Amino acid sequence: MNLPLSILLSLLSTALALASSPTDTTLWTEYTHTPDTHPNIPNCSYSGYNYGEKTLPSAADLAALPLHDVTRYGAKGDGATDDSLAIRAALQSVDPDKGGVVYFPNGKYNVSQALFVHTSRTVLRGESQSGTEIIFTQPLDRAYGTFNYTASATGIPASRWLSDGGLIWFSPKERGNTWRPEGVPLDSPIDRKSYRFRWLTTGETFNVTKPSRRGDRTLILAPGGAAAPRPGDMVLLQLIHPADYSLAKHLAGDGPWADSFPWVAPPGQHRGMPWPDIKSLTWPVEVTAYDSATGVLTLRQPLRFDVRPEWKPTLQRMGTLLRESGIENITLRFNRAYTWTFAMHHQEEGWNAPYFNNAIHCWLRDVTMIDMDSGPNLTQAKNITLTRFTLTASRPETQAHHHGTITRSSSHDNLISDFRIDSQPWHGLSCDSHCSGNVWTRGDLKHGTFDLHRREPFENIFTDITLVTNDGFHGGLGGPIMGARFVNWNLRSPSGSNYIVGWADLMPQGAIVGLQGSQPDWHRTRGDQVPAGAQSGCRIESTGQIPNPANLYEAQLRLRTQKTTTQ
Repeated sequence: MNLPLSILLSLLSTALALASSPTDTTLWTEYTHTPDTHPNIPNCSYSGYNYGEKTLPSAADLAALPLHDVTRYGAKGDGATDDSLAIRAALQSVDPDKGGVVYFPNGKYNVSQALFVHTSRTVLRGESQSGTEIIFTQPLDRAYGTFNYTASATGIPASRWLSDGGLIWFSPKERGNTWRPEGVPLDSPIDRKSYRFRWLTTGETFNVTKPSRRGDRTLILAPGGAAAPRPGDMVLLQLIHPADYSLAKHLAGDGPWADSFPWVAPPGQHRGMPWPDIKSLTWPVEVTAYDSATGVLTLRQPLRFDVRPEWKPTLQRMGTLLRESGIENITLRFNRAYTWTFAMHHQEEGWNAPYFNNAIHCWLRDVTMIDMDSGPNLTQAKNITLTRFTLTASRPETQAHHHGTITRSSSHDNLISDFRIDSQPWHGLSCDSHCSGNVWTRGDLKHGTFDLHRREPFENIFTDITLVTNDGFHGGLGGPIMGARFVNWNLRSPSGSNYIVGWADLMPQGAIVGLQGSQPDWHRTRGDQVPAGAQSGCRIESTGQIPNPANLYEAQLRLRTQKTTTQ
């Protein structure tokens, strides 16, 4: 039957509209009934600044803080003068009890030292994103100090700045990293004893006496001991991995996939999947109530895992945290001259973007970063929002670099959104070491992939992201590249590569929903060869289509906050 051209065009238009229309997903319907305990979809609605329940401070909000204009402290912003000491003076003049805005009028500010933000409610703010530049003329090796170690796997000296530290450092002074004393050369070695690779705690410990389940919001504490936690306190829940790897298996979803994973190295093998030096699981959480009569402690958010007596659970009162500080409306340029190649892997000098450590409810907004080694870094960080930022290069020679963004070492509930990566990171969006509750959303990567850097990060979401080439590689040593309930939701890989984004057999109790441009795969030729296949329990839906909802995080947040307002 020959149809008129007008009818054919109409039918084609209808078909295209249907193909691009969101399709309902069974997984979302299931999730709405059991958001805190769904077996495949984690509840990441608590991610970001103030649990996603408040917007970032507005210009009017910041105007209420004391203003510290760096030019009043001697900064020139002329692109020639070294403004390091003037900016340091402005930062150190911020009253810890009041906070303040360290303000940069339009200009080019040369900086040869690392900058430290040790006070809460302190915001580095430029007059305009395109008109205000901080130009770092030295890397961490020469702006703060060298920090090297010998890699256990290779015996080769390596730099800690490969994934640690930043030329703008947001952390409490108690963390152990601050301005070097006068007269100490800025290229001298850092004292490792003063460098703390952990969440800070006060030493006050509470024993957890009864088991709890994933999704619970209470823990039972033993009576007596340290002064009871109060509403608003932050505590650190710690579980210790036993020799039988039962906790690691639980974080991988339990069951056949976890049982089949090679946790213990065969003779002669020390790299890759085996995990001989497994560290404790630590999870920071806010207290909302404590009943001294019953020992019931109520948490601000539901547990992401079971708490069992064989894992020796304890709570520790957390130490000083940096709060409500950030950087915005500015360009950061790094005068990196060398071309990064894999031969420089772990030998980087430390041209690193802002670094948040022992920080909570902080942010980076409207920031352009040019010619860095590594992009923004979250290490032992919680509820940080990184949004509306761009990573780029000034010339082809600096296009390649190490990391895009870094989320590592027990960082939880962070939100990375509305970003562009126009440069070419070897590791794109990096995540490792028991990190959970983090969300990456509304991003475009010209280059790079999801670098799940082992040590079992779990319960994280990638949603509404385009990976144009999906190149680069994941890395790391020890444990699975991801634990249970990683979700890839509405991802676009137009190159056809399903690297990481479609590896269903390596996503225990995870989900791949709405993958477009490539296909999920149960049998790969690259990456870990775990003999589990479909035993992973990964759920696959809506391949080649836009799922409904199109943005999983936004839908989760909307569901939770609407329930709260109606209760």
